[in-house]
Amino acid sequence: MVSCLAPCLEFVYREVARHLGVQFCCDAPWEECERRLLAGQVELGFLCGLGYVHQSGWPEPPLELLGVPVFAAPRYSGLPIYFSEVVVHSDSPWTDLEQLRGARWAYNETNSQSGYHVMRCRVGPEPFFSQTLQSGSHAASLEMLQRGEADVACIDTTVLEEMRPPGLRCLEVLGPSPIQPLLVSRRLPAEVRRDLRERLLQFPGCGPVSGFVAVEDSHYDPIRQTLPKGPG
Repeated sequence: MVSCLAPCLEFVYREVARHLGVQFCCDAPWEECERRLLAGQVELGFLCGLGYVHQSGWPEPPLELLGVPVFAAPRYSGLPIYFSEVVVHSDSPWTDLEQLRGARWAYNETNSQSGYHVMRCRVGPEPFFSQTLQSGSHAASLEMLQRGEADVACIDTTVLEEMRPPGLRCLEVLGPSPIQPLLVSRRLPAEVRRDLRERLLQFPGCGPVSGFVAVEDSHYDPIRQTLPKGPG
């Protein structure tokens, strides 16, 4: 099992792997973990909801939903969702997002629902920021804000709650978005996938995660509905 998500929650993913009786691999950057997962070189993995939506539209999707986590904080109301916070430095003069037109935006990567896509949906397709700076991770975006190298970032609330970075404040909350799923390779026999799913739904919780629930593919339709429509 691999994780293509923020490493600050890796301790949860490791505990999930232990509960399922599978090996957790963390010997490569998330980009390589994603490549291995999509190529079928590993059988289980946590992936961004936007990444799941992209692969589920392929003629033969390599992965299917195994289950999704529910975070225990009251703001999630016991649902498999999360939010994205638009954050700026605590000393900055801005009080709303519109004032950031022409500012510098740090984002983790373009295939991220929480750090990129929801912000693009919020500000529109036309040029809004003077610079868009790809940092590579939520943590790196936060560091750029703290060093004054960027003016704004959009960060997954489950990451913010775990990292608790100082010197920043929330300008706006976007979402909710469907939570990042745990996916399983369709190459595994159906009975193995069924057994893994049953075990996952019995996960007793760890840290900020209270447990896992099953969802249908339609749970990710809110993301699909925001994607650009193709020709025809």
